[in-house]
Amino acid sequence: MAGLEGGRAKRATIHDVARVANVAVGTVSRYLNGREVRSGNRARIERAIEEMSFSRNASAAFIRQDRSQFIGFLVPRYDEFHARLLERVVAALSRHGRAVIPLSHGDRESTLNEAFGFFSEQRVGAMIMSGDLDYQKLTRRIAASDLPVVLYNNDIRGLLVDRVLVDNVSATKVAMRHLINLGHEAIAFLAGRNGDSSAEEREAGYRATLYEAGIDFQDRYLVHGDWQFHGGYLGTQRLMSLDVPPTALLSANYLMTYGALEWLKQAGIDVPGSLSLISFDDCDLFRLLGDGITAISQPLDMISGSIVEMVRSRISDPDISDIRKVTLRCELVQRESTAKPSAK
Repeated sequence: MAGLEGGRAKRATIHDVARVANVAVGTVSRYLNGREVRSGNRARIERAIEEMSFSRNASAAFIRQDRSQFIGFLVPRYDEFHARLLERVVAALSRHGRAVIPLSHGDRESTLNEAFGFFSEQRVGAMIMSGDLDYQKLTRRIAASDLPVVLYNNDIRGLLVDRVLVDNVSATKVAMRHLINLGHEAIAFLAGRNGDSSAEEREAGYRATLYEAGIDFQDRYLVHGDWQFHGGYLGTQRLMSLDVPPTALLSANYLMTYGALEWLKQAGIDVPGSLSLISFDDCDLFRLLGDGITAISQPLDMISGSIVEMVRSRISDPDISDIRKVTLRCELVQRESTAKPSAK
């Protein structure tokens, strides 16, 4: 039962319920928001709520007041994609009185743990996370946290949080069909990092389009560049050194495309005369390289807008029970880096 304070009954808080039920605050929060909780924990929480005459509405007000005006933004690195998205999110949230604290974990598990711990301790209003492979090691901590979380770029399957993603499979298929319609069959793919959902989905789109076109998949034409410049450089070198090199190359992100372009330039291989090239992710530089690089453009304005809407609504109403997912379409921006295969 709630105690007395100055002769008046002290209103129980979510922390009181967690203490009496002997569970984490995040577990109580998940229960209050209608999310999945183990049956044993659910029973203890319900007993604690009844014993303490706990008010759900009072808890929601407490959570809102207890959180800061800051929003945490965790990214693997400040590359062009993440930086451009961050810029848009910061601008939009600032118009609503929210300040964004960005932190880069640089693919280091220790840094990621520290950054997540920092945001949790500071009781930020919400957390925005890129959801790449490294976050899967934090699944339990994220699930136990009572902070609103929005994932983008990569999914963490099974985690009950909001997410804003793009249709990687369909976008890759559009790019592949463009190359196939030009007459290419020997199409290579520079893949991302195994374990990242975006990498898996883009590879799935590559394989599926080959199958649908009746073109045999060949292991030698699939190289993992792990999203990095050097991966694109070395992967392109490996592909173009094959006895039968590809006539077209699809890169799963722009950093690997930069690496591919660097090697192709050093090797004196003409694009698109000797090799057609498409990049997943568009960037300003692609308009200026030669006659331009054909690229799959992610809708950054729509991604950032959806993230901001989810963050604001989750903060204003912590009792939202639905887990929301937005999947956005990408666009193939055709420039002059693709052409029919050269005659042999």
